[in-house]
Amino acid sequence: MAEEKQKTVCLVEDDPSIQETYGIKLKQRGYKVLSASDGARGFEIISQEKPDLALVDINMPVMSGLEMLEKLSHDAELAKIPVIILTNYDTQDVVGKVSKFPTHFYLVKAFYTPQKVADVVDEVLCRR
Repeated sequence: MAEEKQKTVCLVEDDPSIQETYGIKLKQRGYKVLSASDGARGFEIISQEKPDLALVDINMPVMSGLEMLEKLSHDAELAKIPVIILTNYDTQDVVGKVSKFPTHFYLVKAFYTPQKVADVVDEVLCRR
């Protein structure tokens, strides 16, 4: 029986402690985690590595999560990668802007533990 390929998650988050916390939880679930501290680097990693899923913050240096979503949406192959927004922004304005893109979930960090975020990642990747 063929072994299932390890799934890869690109975690794009500028806060090092949050990046580490979520990275550890995802690795415990068996995912390979690629991390970026800004949207430009995140876009670069996603473009090169084509992960199975991207977890993206909105407010980041160099390129925001919204700018990154815009760039991803212009590439047919990259636009197929599931994106979960993980942010502290929960204003209607930001939610409205994000809703223009094919994201899978919009999670507000304050309401989701790393465990619950990993559960959502599992749910999205089990559907693929």
